[in-house]
Amino acid sequence: MDRRNRIIIGLLLGGGMGLAYGLVSQSINLIALRGLPLYDPAPGRLVRILVSSLAGGAVGILASWPQEGLIGVFLASLSGALGISLLGVLRAAENGILLPSLLVTIYTFLPRLFYFLPLAACVRWGLGMSEDRGAARKAARGRMAPAPIGLLLVALLAGATSLYPDEVRQTLRSMDRMLVQALEAPNRAGLPEALKRVEGFPYRAAGPYTLEWSDATDTYYGPRPVDAGNHGEALITVRFENGFMLRCLYSSPLTIPLCSSGAFPQVPILRQGESYSQARLPASSLRAYANDSVA
Repeated sequence: MDRRNRIIIGLLLGGGMGLAYGLVSQSINLIALRGLPLYDPAPGRLVRILVSSLAGGAVGILASWPQEGLIGVFLASLSGALGISLLGVLRAAENGILLPSLLVTIYTFLPRLFYFLPLAACVRWGLGMSEDRGAARKAARGRMAPAPIGLLLVALLAGATSLYPDEVRQTLRSMDRMLVQALEAPNRAGLPEALKRVEGFPYRAAGPYTLEWSDATDTYYGPRPVDAGNHGEALITVRFENGFMLRCLYSSPLTIPLCSSGAFPQVPILRQGESYSQARLPASSLRAYANDSVA
């Protein structure tokens, strides 16, 4: 097969897998938690689906460019890892945290390299299934039809891994129920216990809200649970339309969370066993940040 045909097939296979992955990964939690106002960070789900499709197509082109399959797989994986790393560094430079981001990039480069490896290998496998085999050309076409379908199924299954674990889904539902109860309370005395001491709530909270789950519990500034038992801590961030924000730290979906509001500065640092985490700032730094924001 000549290079032109290889590239076209690689583009279609990679782009199709990227599209399938993007559609499932961006919609599966909306379906599983239908009715809950899940947070959609910029640039938005549609843009992320488009980027996933374009990235898959680019990996497909690079994987199919060389004649040798192993070279194509390595080229596509390396290029994908470099692209993701450079985007992260550029974002960090805009936010003024270039040095910590460079350390994180170096620390996570190899995992990112292997992240693109399955996609590139799948594209080369699909190309191999579509190679012209001379006298056996008709038989090859018979085997070619299931190949794209199989690759799409693989991408769909990979996207399904973005589904939140059951414990996380329970925590988000618990938070939503608590907020509905709080916003319907006739006075402050009727608020749920976890929200009675949250500064500014409910008077400063106005408009619809969104919920965001995170396992970066180090960003929570305030008292912490003594023991989470067999459950991992979960941090739920609530953003109201008028800009008011509060965070609640859960030790399990059924426990009363610890909640606070205010400024939540984040500083990325390296931590053993994680690609990165977020560190809490001391009280003096938090006050300085709040004063700067007001000014």
